Amino acid sequence: MLDDYDPAVFSTMTEADARAIILTPEAGMTTAQRWERETAWLAERITFKVPGLVVDYGCGIGRLAKAIENPVLGVDISMTMRRQAETYVSRPDFGIVSPAMFERLINAGIEACGALAVWSLQHADDPAHIIETLFDVLASGATLYVVNRYERVVPTATGWRDDGVNVRELLAERFEETWFNDIPTTLAAAGAYLACYQKR
Repeated sequence: MLDDYDPAVFSTMTEADARAIILTPEAGMTTAQRWERETAWLAERITFKVPGLVVDYGCGIGRLAKAIENPVLGVDISMTMRRQAETYVSRPDFGIVSPAMFERLINAGIEACGALAVWSLQHADDPAHIIETLFDVLASGATLYVVNRYERVVPTATGWRDDGVNVRELLAERFEETWFNDIPTTLAAAGAYLACYQKR
């Protein structure tokens, strides 16, 4: 963990601000173009075989939660994005909590049939802890999808930084990787992947 970790960049006042930090312009596309194309591409691939609860960890304002058919519990560090998610997703089988409340729910016995962490583990202060909480909430055999960059992009008081933590290796300690694909460079800058895991 970095001493100067600073997630203030995720505190956004408007939906437009939130979209701009969730999907920065890259691969020759604007935020709006990425939002449309990447969301559709991921929604086709992130599917769950059972109709139970799914956890969207680091869901932002809920772009994928809105596209998933399952009931979704969003988790996000940003209070402002959590507030915006309720309006953006706007469906009765969606709710969103802070990471601290998520852990309380796990301790109370909540269980999920699946989870996703899209562009969130790369920014986390302690990805190993998040992976552990996802392991704890998931039922045996449940599916976890991860979208991440190969390098870390951690927000600090002096800008974005790579702390050298290998998220893929951390995931392999707790989950079985069932498939792995680089994300096409037509959707995001080179160096990103979508992987599917199963709880052992």
